[in-house]
Amino acid sequence: MPTEQDILDVARGELNLGVYEVPPGSNKTKYGKWFGADGVPWCSEFVVWVYYQVFGGPALIYNLHTYYSGDIKEAAQRVGALIPIGQALPGDIVIFDWGDGGITDHIGFVEFHTPGSTTVYTIEGNTENIVARRVRTQGPKCVMWFVRPAYSKIVIPKIVIEDEEDDMVEATIDKAAIIPSWTDSRTGQHCDLAMSNQAAMDTVVKLFFRRDNGDMPDNADDKWTKAHTYTIGPENTKRIDVLNDLGVEGGASIKVQVLSGGAVDIYRNNPRK
Repeated sequence: MPTEQDILDVARGELNLGVYEVPPGSNKTKYGKWFGADGVPWCSEFVVWVYYQVFGGPALIYNLHTYYSGDIKEAAQRVGALIPIGQALPGDIVIFDWGDGGITDHIGFVEFHTPGSTTVYTIEGNTENIVARRVRTQGPKCVMWFVRPAYSKIVIPKIVIEDEEDDMVEATIDKAAIIPSWTDSRTGQHCDLAMSNQAAMDTVVKLFFRRDNGDMPDNADDKWTKAHTYTIGPENTKRIDVLNDLGVEGGASIKVQVLSGGAVDIYRNNPRK
């Protein structure tokens, strides 16, 4: 079976293509043409299309070929694959009811979710006529069901932040360090960087940021924006709040470049509220 990363990679690729309806408001897309039912609401066609692009993918959605999200929900319910929002993980399918009595209205992919949170970050088709990222919060007008496909293994996308002990990178004069982060002022989600100077001298670092989700090539230098320069004392640590100190919100990569001094160990803390 494919992994959730395989599926999310395909979905993210459609974001990069800027796929939209032609003409706007017509529901006509390449997914409808592929499906054989163009000109109809196409959020489910998009989800189904993504799975069919990966070898073994159709089995993850029970080999369904449907443009109704309720079919996927019902099939998942029969095999016990529905999970609560508190357990939602990247790569899960999310199905929506806009508060009209339990009828499924929309469908997409979970791209990011903090365990226990009622907010999920998604990739969806047929949202304002395009494929786009959205932020959805559980409530009376946004009821959500989650489907856990039988992926071959759990692969955490880059934007999910691991425990601090396992998430250390080193920056030197010869090699900058690139750290993915995710912040959201609306939910109070922060990401902290602790830059530890290993030298017995002052070390000067320059920080850059790039608004992405950790999925751009490291050498995309034209996308970097200069943030701040810091001097870190000998064998000392400088802590940075990405949201408050750098003013960077959403998915982003932070680049740490050493201008002078010694090596710097950078620890990325778990998102916190």
